[in-house]
Amino acid sequence: MHWLVRRSIESFLRETYSDQFWLRVCQRSGDDALQRYVYDRHSIDLISDAARFLDKPEDDLLEDLGAWIARRRRVRRLLRFSGRNFPDFLLNLEMLADRVRMVMPDFFMPRVQVFEDGADCLRIDFPPDGHDWACCMAGLIRCMADDYGALGLIWIGENSVTVQISDGSFAPGRRFLLGGDEEAAR
Repeated sequence: MHWLVRRSIESFLRETYSDQFWLRVCQRSGDDALQRYVYDRHSIDLISDAARFLDKPEDDLLEDLGAWIARRRRVRRLLRFSGRNFPDFLLNLEMLADRVRMVMPDFFMPRVQVFEDGADCLRIDFPPDGHDWACCMAGLIRCMADDYGALGLIWIGENSVTVQISDGSFAPGRRFLLGGDEEAAR
């Protein structure tokens, strides 16, 4: 697993639950917390152990991780370039893997396909082994729906995420300036 995934899991668990919680998970996983920058094929074990300690389903923890990632300022800015509104953002998720590879050529992110599944309903399909990615993407989509001010239902299938958009402009979206700093513009 790419070091960025490992580092994201570590930062998410430290920030959300505590440094002590992270160390406890590392000890349970038989992992050396100081080796956080190396490739680690056991990163999903960290999620499994953290979910067990929290008595929380792994899918829910992965969804929370996806939402946490989307709230990172730089990631949010990159995601907002994917569409002028929430439906555009969802339709452009097919290009996300290529955009990620432009920035980090050695990072593997599965390609997804987006299908319009009726009026205001979209389905994002992942490869057969993409359930964990689907859970993270559901959290990311939930966070971006809030960012765009959209109201909708999001549910996770075996290897897919379905989004039913109830109202694309339910609330004012967060401010986003293409060429500037949102904080300075307030």
